[in-house]
Amino acid sequence: MWEVILETLFGTLTKEQRSFILRSTWVGIVSFHMVWVCGWVGFAGLEAPFAKATDLSKANMNLSQISKQLLEDRVERLDLAIQTVRGQQCRTAVDSPARQNYTDRLNELYRKYKDLTGTDPHVPRCDET
Repeated sequence: MWEVILETLFGTLTKEQRSFILRSTWVGIVSFHMVWVCGWVGFAGLEAPFAKATDLSKANMNLSQISKQLLEDRVERLDLAIQTVRGQQCRTAVDSPARQNYTDRLNELYRKYKDLTGTDPHVPRCDET
């Protein structure tokens, strides 16, 4: 099959001439690829396919902003969950098994909040809920 393709493309050339053309083409393609990857043809609009330091710094800055927003959202959700569970705990009878479940959940949320922020959350008194 390859012989048919080569015969169609290089019909009148000798086998040595064909191999020279193919070898030269291959060396040219590989050489161009190396030059392109090294960034030496940027003047022609062919930038290197790798990220630049400025691109990475922008990406890191965007990721840090996203991380900060996610942390703030997580803290707000934990704070809301603490308020909700505390309100349910206060409305439950003192000697009810459900109250212990609310207390356990509140302790878990309290620990998560403290691990996340390093500060104690505001847990309202029962008369504040």
